[in-house]
Amino acid sequence: MTSQQPSMLGNRYQLLEPLGEGGMGVVYRAFDRLNRQTVALKRVLNLGKTDPETQAGYTQTRLALANEFQMLASLHHPHVINVLDYGFDAERNPFFTMMLLEKPRNFLVAARDASLEGRVGLLIQALQALTYTHRRGIIHRDLKPENILVTTENEVKVLDFGLALLRDTAVDEDTISGTFAYMAPEVLLGGEITERMDLYAIGMMAYELFAGRHPFRHDNLLLLMTDILEKPVEPLQLDGNAELPFIIARLLYKKPEDRYPSAQEVIGALSHAIGQPVPTESIAIRESFIKAAQFIGREPELARLKEALSAAVAGRGSAWLIGGESGAGKSRLLSEIRTHALVRGAQVLQGQGVLEGGLAYHAWRQPLRRLALAASLTDFEVGVLEQIIPDIGELLGADEGDEIGCIDQAQFGCHLHDTFGELLLAIVGVVPALFLHFLPSYRHTLAWPT
Repeated sequence: MTSQQPSMLGNRYQLLEPLGEGGMGVVYRAFDRLNRQTVALKRVLNLGKTDPETQAGYTQTRLALANEFQMLASLHHPHVINVLDYGFDAERNPFFTMMLLEKPRNFLVAARDASLEGRVGLLIQALQALTYTHRRGIIHRDLKPENILVTTENEVKVLDFGLALLRDTAVDEDTISGTFAYMAPEVLLGGEITERMDLYAIGMMAYELFAGRHPFRHDNLLLLMTDILEKPVEPLQLDGNAELPFIIARLLYKKPEDRYPSAQEVIGALSHAIGQPVPTESIAIRESFIKAAQFIGREPELARLKEALSAAVAGRGSAWLIGGESGAGKSRLLSEIRTHALVRGAQVLQGQGVLEGGLAYHAWRQPLRRLALAASLTDFEVGVLEQIIPDIGELLGADEGDEIGCIDQAQFGCHLHDTFGELLLAIVGVVPALFLHFLPSYRHTLAWPT
């Protein structure tokens, strides 16, 4: 049974009501006070105690989950659910937030009343998501109708990569993960984890969609496992289309090497089967592959910054200036060191300014908004911040009639610096920090240990 959960997480996310619960944690509908939007928040619980005997295992599990969240946050594809943020709560339990889908339907429900072309179109959208994730080396491993949702605009969103593995990750052969009704035979046999097990799950859903039933005896676990391993799938009969039954049958072959080798080939086969051209890649899909490029070419710089981060955690803070031409990888480098800082348990603030046309103190706005959520501000400090954060009252939930103090404009810069310092001291105390700054976009990253 899940213990009573706090109504606020990190002074930023207001937990509204649970949307679902599983073995690893709870998913909530939550309100992001910083960005003023409703999100889905998954909080991972029960990672273990922190006593000396179990500390090492607890830390390893937390680090592994943090790295997985980093992977999830790096996925940007029109048919993959967006992971917006990730971090750790006060009890050092990891969490991540996702785009909240309002009134979604699971794949089979959404496709049930569609035309043949409409059903195939939804299958192709799911396969486009797999084309992207498989090229990233990510295998879902738990595809099922509940994890492939369809929005009110008939857009497919693949979600819940909780069992996703990078292709080269070692697998415990004694552990079986996934949902049995959509599990490929090689999973039960402890075989190699490949992309073709995801394609098998797509084939199983396609069979259900066109046959109106599951091909195996899925009301009994032992009989289901026996059928998955031994029973051939009964061929589908579709009036007027002989190609679709063959495609679905090939997806469900017992031996993975007999199935289609890639999601892209399945897309081509399905398109041919309904007499339509292979869908052209949209701008959003093309951009998703560009953004998916691996972090390469800045390993020495990242190693240097990781050393600086370790020094800050040990009590020796520092500041760094990162320069280079546009497109040289400065933003990606900061993104990588941010992840390492979060894994180390650091608090991370980011702000960004512009060379021309930006508002005064633009780079301070986002860091100050984040700090203001976690601190108790005086009326005077609220008044100072209101000069550069006009919605500070709404952000903090302050009454409209609250006094905000009197600001001496001639001394505003000093007041602002003093307020920033007071916020840092109130939240983290006097501790070393790692400060990063790069030109030409004046982006700042500030991290300190908690």
